[in-house]
Amino acid sequence: MVTMPLSDAILVVDDDADSRELLVEYLEDTGFTVHAAPTGETALTLADTFRPRVILMDLSMPNLDGLETTRRLRANPSTRAATIVMVTARAVIGDRNAAHRAGCDFFIPKPYALPTVATLVAGLMSARPQAAGRLPLNFAPQSR
Repeated sequence: MVTMPLSDAILVVDDDADSRELLVEYLEDTGFTVHAAPTGETALTLADTFRPRVILMDLSMPNLDGLETTRRLRANPSTRAATIVMVTARAVIGDRNAAHRAGCDFFIPKPYALPTVATLVAGLMSARPQAAGRLPLNFAPQSR
């Protein structure tokens, strides 16, 4: 299968409106193009449309959680090469391992420092896109 090229956009997926908007606003103020999705279902549609390079995914969402949304993104040729960062308040080792198995590249526990997340995103956006199937990495910013 052919992997579609990714855009220079970020998708923030979080069912908590305050968390989502805070992150979107911060990243936009930093100069990024950001799309937001309140549900996993909306995330799948927006990701297929905009093909974001980076997806910041909440783990706990009603109906379609972050793990299943990630699995579906990885199964879609239009979105499989995106870098997916799980951002969650559920930071136990089992959740980290489940995110890894679902296809997440990074795992950030909440609370996190917005500048630290923006630094990670900036690095991911400037990195040369890689083929799908790369080994997941972990990132644990210090909370402030």
